[in-house]
Amino acid sequence: MLMRIAKWCGVTCLQLVAAILCIICLGALPRLFKGLQIDLIGFWNTIVFLGGKILQPGEITYGFRDSRKLFPQIWIHYFETMIVFLSAFLLSLLIAYILVVWVLQRSYMKQKMWNGVFLTLESIPDILLILLSQLLVVIMFQKTGFMPVKLAGLGEERIRLLPIICLTIPTTLLFIKLLLFRFKEELEKDYSLFAKSKGLSFRHILTHHISRNVLLTTI
Repeated sequence: MLMRIAKWCGVTCLQLVAAILCIICLGALPRLFKGLQIDLIGFWNTIVFLGGKILQPGEITYGFRDSRKLFPQIWIHYFETMIVFLSAFLLSLLIAYILVVWVLQRSYMKQKMWNGVFLTLESIPDILLILLSQLLVVIMFQKTGFMPVKLAGLGEERIRLLPIICLTIPTTLLFIKLLLFRFKEELEKDYSLFAKSKGLSFRHILTHHISRNVLLTTI
């Protein structure tokens, strides 16, 4: 077991080093050519320069005219991104769970109809759904003068609501498909059939018995 873990750690470290070397080489690639000639010395010097910068992350800068230090600025953007991703993930999971539990309690024909609706929405490209949601905000602002969410921010302004909504829409459709499959799979298992035979309501079985297993395996 220890040998397997050590082997996995070694392979992972080698892959990480190889990835970093590839990134450095790609970053130095423009220096390989000097006019119509190949400049190997300049290419090598650039690789050494970039490698030295990576070993001193506090000195890494970005920007062309107004250079700024990458750290700690990158952590600010990282945490903002994680807030948006986690919020969209949890919101989409909650919406998908509520919709799936509600749909499963409908009649067979209504379930079939809703499955068709979900399938149609899934066939729409994600980028189109995102663009439509942004376009809807613009149209609403043009018609009413009311801006429900901000489309862009300047300086230190944080724009979170619209990115969360745009990420939530396609993720919700994905979770609906996954949860429908998992719920139907769990409904055929012995413990679900046993709960039905005891006279428990279908809603109680869905929310108290099946939900725990489905959500744990999904998350």
